[in-house]
Amino acid sequence: MAASGVLTDLGSVTARRLHPLGDGTALVTRLRTPPEAMPIVQILSSQISRRHASISYRAGGYWIEDHESVNGTWLNDRRLDRPRRLQNGDVVRFYTYEFEFQATTEMGCRPS
Repeated sequence: MAASGVLTDLGSVTARRLHPLGDGTALVTRLRTPPEAMPIVQILSSQISRRHASISYRAGGYWIEDHESVNGTWLNDRRLDRPRRLQNGDVVRFYTYEFEFQATTEMGCRPS
């Protein structure tokens, strides 16, 4: 099964509304060009760290992890203290910037 998920920008803080997630790792960053060659979710704000968080596809699902960011990464209004598996419809917040996670039915998730 192909990994297919998307983060939707709920507040129009990024250059595009939809951020497709592949089967690797996407970095949440304020940098225009990240240090690693990987997909990025770029939020141009000094409140976002250079390596704020990452979303990775592994073990049949998407996982989000905060990288000790100062302003935090939140999942459904709970601050992350360890990697968490994302579920369809989850709201992810980086500082105050909100995104919704959606996965396709190919991953075993039902559309919301």
